[in-house]
Amino acid sequence: MAFVYAYDKTTGEKLAHQVPEHWIDHPTLGKNLSRTPRQKAADKAAAAATNKKAPAAGDEKE
Repeated sequence: MAFVYAYDKTTGEKLAHQVPEHWIDHPTLGKNLSRTPRQKAADKAAAAATNKKAPAAGDEKE
């Protein structure tokens, strides 16, 4: 289980402690939690890197 820093959506302040990562998307436990901007950017970059398509064989000119 990974622990991450999070922001409280109601106050906009960073929490003083880390929370379990699965709490962020939980409807009850993470209702007022949001990832930090740095974590959001890292998640978006990782998703973009895994969605890149490799060129099909023969598409590149030599």
